[in-house]
Amino acid sequence: MPITVRWDDPEQTITYLTFTDTLHVNDLFAAWHEEITMQTSVSHSVYSLNDLTRAQPVLRGINLRGLVEFVQQHQAPNLKMTVQVAPSSVIRHSLQMIAKLMPHEVHVVATLAEAYAIIEADKATSQERRAG
Repeated sequence: MPITVRWDDPEQTITYLTFTDTLHVNDLFAAWHEEITMQTSVSHSVYSLNDLTRAQPVLRGINLRGLVEFVQQHQAPNLKMTVQVAPSSVIRHSLQMIAKLMPHEVHVVATLAEAYAIIEADKATSQERRAG
């Protein structure tokens, strides 16, 4: 499968999707179903990190409206944020347009370091709110 889904940390706060090949939309839906199952298996807030650093800039069988509707209807209730990493400016630009249509907070960045910084900053802010 051109997408792998796993937990990125022992606390199970970040689901990590790695995109490694030219994708078919069915691969994307299957990966999202797996990710949602993982996210809903825990009771705390989770983040989704989508690593497209090795992905090909082609998604076969895509219907943008269907993609957006799927995400809007199939989202773990405890998903706090998605961070998408794409070094390709072409992919990043496309993801930024799609991100505007998503029902939750989405960031699109060029590097994994940027992605982790965004997630860690949000975690720190959330902890400060709970402590204060």
